[in-house]
Amino acid sequence: MNLVSMPISQLATVQSGGGAPQDGAAFTRTGFPFIRAGSLPKLLDGAEEGSLELIEPEIADKYGLKLFPAGTVLFAKSGMSATKGHVYRLRTPAYVVNHLAALVPHDESDSAFLAHALQRYPPTILIKDAAYPSIRLGDIESMRVHAPTSPGDRERIAEILDKVDALRAKRRTALARLDTVTQSIFLDMFGDPVTNPKGWPTVRLGDLCTRITDGTHQPPKWSETGNPFLFVSNVISGELTFDTAKFISDETHVELTRRCPIEVGDVLYSTVGSYGVPALVRTERRFAFQRHIAHLKPDRSELDPEFLRVMLASPPLRRQADSVARGIAQKTVNLADIREFMVFKPPLDVQRELASSVTRVEAFKAMHRKAIGEFDGLFASIQHRSFSGEL
Repeated sequence: MNLVSMPISQLATVQSGGGAPQDGAAFTRTGFPFIRAGSLPKLLDGAEEGSLELIEPEIADKYGLKLFPAGTVLFAKSGMSATKGHVYRLRTPAYVVNHLAALVPHDESDSAFLAHALQRYPPTILIKDAAYPSIRLGDIESMRVHAPTSPGDRERIAEILDKVDALRAKRRTALARLDTVTQSIFLDMFGDPVTNPKGWPTVRLGDLCTRITDGTHQPPKWSETGNPFLFVSNVISGELTFDTAKFISDETHVELTRRCPIEVGDVLYSTVGSYGVPALVRTERRFAFQRHIAHLKPDRSELDPEFLRVMLASPPLRRQADSVARGIAQKTVNLADIREFMVFKPPLDVQRELASSVTRVEAFKAMHRKAIGEFDGLFASIQHRSFSGEL
């Protein structure tokens, strides 16, 4: 199959979203979804668009927001570095924040192909001005993709990639369901820390940790290779991923972690945007992370790290985080609020009983992660062949 190089503008109209309403009352329980850049990781993990903030058309009109049709491809062009470059295809009509470029296909059948084509472009190569790290609409329009001239061939490529992507999605869904098993075990053993039906001792989280701090507040000196630098998007479903394009040298790593070394058994907790996701440090691999991630060091004589991770992910603790999250564009949970979370303090042997049960669940999760990795490799291979004319 012969491919030709064509600009994105030949396949779609590129537009920007609008400014986010600053009045929280603008959002209601009915209407169309309002998609923020920080929403993309949740949506890409399978969240429903209807679960996000909703806004009625008459209110959206007051803010000059445009309703984009289903099939529009969103590309994060500015905002948080953790989401920049993310690509998502709308399932339903939605309003879009101005940190996102909205690509409306000229031909509806090109929607899926366009999304797959954009996923091949790392955002760093599209940023022209380091002082203004935003991807310009004109640069997106002039991006060139290798594509068949026939809409039917483009649709066939997208169908093949969608099928492999669906297999990956099923594995991720199974992984998410195993997370609910872990939470069911926790709730069955302990209940809600607020109502505390079983009468467990409860204390401030700050009283059970030797330190609660966060990552670096200043952009570090980057290296082409070296130790990974993590963002909120790297804290997923209780685990850390090291899939990042940002690296730091050994020297910079020492500087960033001198005040609070990262150790096996520490717990990281996202605090901005997709806040409320904990992950246990299980590796001695060197890395550092941004200030949007809290760093908790449990007092091992009082608190089992695995127990802490599961408890922080539980619905009762999530509700506590929701009650103190501040902001509109990017909600934030402050370190002071995390220290005030009310948590259980059962005997260590009881905590370790939960950890033992969770370990068995984690073994199944590891199997699914391995399968996802294999599907990721298959997807990358087919994607390469698709855009090089080999399919």
